[in-house]
Amino acid sequence: MIGISAFAQENQPAAKVYKNIFTTTITNLFVNNFQINYERAFNESMALKLSAGMKYKDKINDYKEGVCAEIQFKYYLLSPERKKTFYNIYFAPYVNYRYTKVITEDYTVHGVVDPGYWFGPKTFIYNSISAGIIFGQAFTLGKKVFIDLYVGGGIRKNLEPDKYIEEYSNNILQEGYSGITGKIGLDIGFKF
Repeated sequence: MIGISAFAQENQPAAKVYKNIFTTTITNLFVNNFQINYERAFNESMALKLSAGMKYKDKINDYKEGVCAEIQFKYYLLSPERKKTFYNIYFAPYVNYRYTKVITEDYTVHGVVDPGYWFGPKTFIYNSISAGIIFGQAFTLGKKVFIDLYVGGGIRKNLEPDKYIEEYSNNILQEGYSGITGKIGLDIGFKF
């Protein structure tokens, strides 16, 4: 007996492709920065990420406020067939601008003015720009939840005159620092 089988191909609806991602940077919250991010995919392997944030910190001797902006060009490395998994890896060159105002109160030691410091409040303004590259791994959970973990580094330059640099420029975490800098982050958000 000869049997002939016919198979009908069912038209399945194409999976919805989300090209927009909105996230917040969780790691920046530990240093009193609130940053939001918007990412737009151009195609399966390239995307543009825009970030904006603000800083607020009020301590006993220091008050800090500021804003930042960043742009990243993301290049995803896995092939379209491999992207069906829930993760992807990427690299992204970035440029970052940061403005910070620091107001310090008077420095005294047991009521006596330390001759090495000033008396009364003093304001420092820092404008800095940095550029570099980050490497990351992006996860998608349930087709909508987006998690981005990255690490990298670059160079930061303080754009203010030298008179400001000496006060808050001793280490990589201070606002007036110029030199090689690191970057680490965790972004959590959703696709739409």
